[in-house]
Amino acid sequence: MNKKMVHLLTLLLLPLVLLNLNCSPAVSIEENTSLETAPDFSLSALDGTIVTLSQFKGDKNVLLVFGATWCPACRHEIPELKEVYDEYKDDDLKLLYIDIQESQKKVAAFSEKHGLPYTVLLDKDSEAAQAYGVQYIPHITVINKDGMIYYEGSRPNSGLLVLLSELTAE
Repeated sequence: MNKKMVHLLTLLLLPLVLLNLNCSPAVSIEENTSLETAPDFSLSALDGTIVTLSQFKGDKNVLLVFGATWCPACRHEIPELKEVYDEYKDDDLKLLYIDIQESQKKVAAFSEKHGLPYTVLLDKDSEAAQAYGVQYIPHITVINKDGMIYYEGSRPNSGLLVLLSELTAE
């Protein structure tokens, strides 16, 4: 292929690629018509209490955030999660941070250092992470009061905030 043809193809394809990158779908309750039941779990909180997903069914929407202390992206999202927690702590939303495969001591030190105000759970054997199909962290799952998965994604964003606002308004 000669240089003119490569240049022409680049000029023609570049706008399509850029347009495609900018077309991520917005999070909307109405768009998600095939809701799946969220797998239940039983995990220890940092204070030793056992927390199950089923204890919130019928009462609260749940925001699960899977992460780890060594994950830079997980640390980066802490301020956003604190904002979400502060905004919805008095509404019907429970934020649960699920740390994967780390010791209680290490996670407790991390939680204290960063002043995490929300419940932190320990998934030492990755059972909850596997049940939710977590392949990357941070990983976010929103579960409605009926125990159905409404959203899964990688980071807090404006679409997630809109979704939480709609869920807590119901």
